[in-house]
Amino acid sequence: LASYPRQNDLAVALREVGRVERTLFIIEWILDTDMQRRA
Repeated sequence: LASYPRQNDLAVALREVGRVERTLFIIEWILDTDMQRRA
């Protein structure tokens, strides 16, 4: 149980990384017309 808070912090950090990656992909998709055509 002592390691639970640290594991929780790791889960939060990984979730944030996922959000950043998704945001960057959306920005790239908006700027890349070829990528939009393929979708």
